[in-house]
Amino acid sequence: MIVGEPNPLVGVVHDRMSVMLLPEDYDSWLAPSSSPAELLAMLKPYDTDLMERMPCTVNSVKNDNEECIKPIGEPPLRA
Repeated sequence: MIVGEPNPLVGVVHDRMSVMLLPEDYDSWLAPSSSPAELLAMLKPYDTDLMERMPCTVNSVKNDNEECIKPIGEPPLRA
């Protein structure tokens, strides 16, 4: 897992976030011909418009089931 700077949506709850690639970057990320500069350029905060932040009650890594992804409480939060 690669972590980097958070986007504004995640930044209010943590000082870093997992790097996520857009589907159109998958081939370039896996291509042996991609230069280090091209790869580094992909390691940027994920677009907040493509994400939602929702309240949850998961507080243990032992919790690993579908209940963990069900929204609770208020509607999704925006940055």
